[in-house]
Amino acid sequence: MRILATVTFVFFMLTGFSQVTEGTKNMSLGSNNSLTISLKGTQSKAVDAAWTKYLKDYKGKTKMNKKSGELFSDNATVEGMSANTVDIYSKTVQNGENVELTVWFDLGGAYVTSASHPEAYTVGDKILTEFSQTVSTAAIEEEIKMEEDAMGKMENDLKSLIKEKSNLTDEIAKCEAKIAEAKAKIETNEAAQAEQQKLMDAQKEKVKMVKSKLKSVN
Repeated sequence: MRILATVTFVFFMLTGFSQVTEGTKNMSLGSNNSLTISLKGTQSKAVDAAWTKYLKDYKGKTKMNKKSGELFSDNATVEGMSANTVDIYSKTVQNGENVELTVWFDLGGAYVTSASHPEAYTVGDKILTEFSQTVSTAAIEEEIKMEEDAMGKMENDLKSLIKEKSNLTDEIAKCEAKIAEAKAKIETNEAAQAEQQKLMDAQKEKVKMVKSKLKSVN
């Protein structure tokens, strides 16, 4: 049991999953019973966008009330919650790195409560829980993408370093070939200098001989 509890706790920590809480909260139509869930590591605007998209499955007409900061989904069809359509009000509040999503389910004059509408409340709890998992999954997928992008950049940096080393190695090889060629030319030059020196020495002897002839004539 302890191992299972530990694994469950780790899962919650990794996914940002939290339990739905019930309570009476103020909204545009007064103080009414609501369901709230905390979404870890996200932003209010992102949650509003995701929640709006999520509500499309319930076929209500959703719009933002800028004055109250509430999302309102009119005449939503929520199977298991009510045989009639349901009006869904919701609001997000940024709390540090987390966002609190509060939802009011209006059954038509009565807001869902666990005491008065246990079955409907269970459905509402499931909706928020599944949405939380959806947000957590999206956040993890985004994190994976960021890490993969970082890995891709690292791979490109490594490729650049490998290419740079290859270019430097080629440059060194070319320089070494030029050095070897220059050394060979130096050896040839030194041999030519030695030969030239012999010719000059022989020529000096000839000059001496000619000068000696001149002396003998005089």
